[in-house]
Amino acid sequence: MPWPSKIATLFELATVDGERDESEWYGPYNALLNYLFPVEEDYVIVLQYKRPEQLKSVDFTTIFVVRRAKYPVFFLEIKATGHIHKPSQRAAADLQIQDQFFNLFDEVQIPIFYGLSALGPRVSVYTFTKSTNEPETDSRMWRQQTGGIST
Repeated sequence: MPWPSKIATLFELATVDGERDESEWYGPYNALLNYLFPVEEDYVIVLQYKRPEQLKSVDFTTIFVVRRAKYPVFFLEIKATGHIHKPSQRAAADLQIQDQFFNLFDEVQIPIFYGLSALGPRVSVYTFTKSTNEPETDSRMWRQQTGGIST
């Protein structure tokens, strides 16, 4: 399903400053999520801010949670594009998204719950299967994907 050109343009505009500033990606991803999960179908996009475990850090994590009938059906965590170049930052993003699965686990009412970790326009898809209680991913997608999200 091709995206509307306005959404593609938002991603293009975020590319320049999104290398260092993850908030440049919030608007494009918010527009995309609202397009894919319309309010007319009872979806709502909720922003959650996760405080760092250690209070010395000011690196809050912003997570977009898609809910339907108050239950989570999908979530997205966004980091700046520059995180792709540092293995330690990719590993930290991986741990954060796995932690988010466990934070939402008790609320999930669907058999397979999806999460997306975005490093700018590059993404890695995660699934959490209720029957196994384990998150799964192929985070190599961050390294292999060169063009980012395709429209």
